[in-house]
Amino acid sequence: MRVWYIIAGIAAAVAALLLIYTFVRDRRYMRKKPSEAMSHELWAEIEQERQESTVRREGFKRALDEADNKR
Repeated sequence: MRVWYIIAGIAAAVAALLLIYTFVRDRRYMRKKPSEAMSHELWAEIEQERQESTVRREGFKRALDEADNKR
């Protein structure tokens, strides 16, 4: 009967250690800046979308200025 108590104690200790390890690892991840936590591929895609957005915005501003000047 004592063997089961020992096995249960070891299992509880292992479960507690896994819980602490997961908590510490997640806290480290959560403290990172979003740019550090993202993969390089995702970051490159976001940068490409930003550049495309800038080009569209500049084109829209130019078209708006041209329409305003035609008045």
